[in-house]
Amino acid sequence: MDRYEISKYIIDRLNYLDLDLLRAKFFNSGKINYLVIDNLLPYKLAEKLNDIFPDESELSHLKMIQQNKFVGVNFDKSQYLIEECLYAFQQDEVLRAVSIITNIKDIVGDPELYAGGISSMSKGCFLNPHIDNSHDRKLKKFRRLNLLYYVNNNWDPIKDGGELLLFPDGIKNKEVKITCNFNRLVIMRTDNRSLHAVRKVHSKDNRRKCISNYYF
Repeated sequence: MDRYEISKYIIDRLNYLDLDLLRAKFFNSGKINYLVIDNLLPYKLAEKLNDIFPDESELSHLKMIQQNKFVGVNFDKSQYLIEECLYAFQQDEVLRAVSIITNIKDIVGDPELYAGGISSMSKGCFLNPHIDNSHDRKLKKFRRLNLLYYVNNNWDPIKDGGELLLFPDGIKNKEVKITCNFNRLVIMRTDNRSLHAVRKVHSKDNRRKCISNYYF
C-alpha cells in the first residue's frame, strides 16, 4: 500500500462524514478551532501502523524543561508504511478537503518535514504549554494547521494520560482535553493564540504514537 491509496481512505472517510458538517464542527469548537475524526483509516491498516511504529531507541530524544518526547523522520524498509501514511496527508486531494473544512485557502503541506514526522511518548513524557513555530523553514509561509494522527492501540486515557490540552483562555483557566484514541485524527488551528500542551504520560506498557503533519 502506498500514500495514494492511504490518501483515498482519508478522503473517503472525510466525505462520508460530510465536509460541510465537519466545517461546522471545526468553527463551533471554540476559540482554538479543532476537529476530532475517529476511525480515520481501516482498522487493520491502523493496527499495522501501530505494530511497526519505530522503537524509541531509533528516534531522537528531546528532553528539556519544555518537553520530553522522542521524534523522527527517517524509517527503515520494514517501516515504509509509516512514511507512506505521513505523506498521504500531503496529497493534493487531502489538502483540498482540509481546506474546505477549515476555510483556509492555498494551504500546502510540509514535504521537508520541517515540523512534521512522528513522535513517541512513553512514561514520563510531556509537552508543556506552548505556541508552535509561526513559519516554515524559509520564513515564507505561515503555519496554519496541525494534523495529529494517533495509532497507539489499547490506550486508556484515564490510566495512561497523554491528552492533548488546549488553553483557549490561557493556562490559568480551564483547558480542553482531547484524548489520543487509537485511529483518531485531530485537526487543530495553530496561530499566536493556539496555546496547547500534552499531559504527562503515565502508561507503563504503552506509548503515545503520533503521525504529525503541519500545513502552511
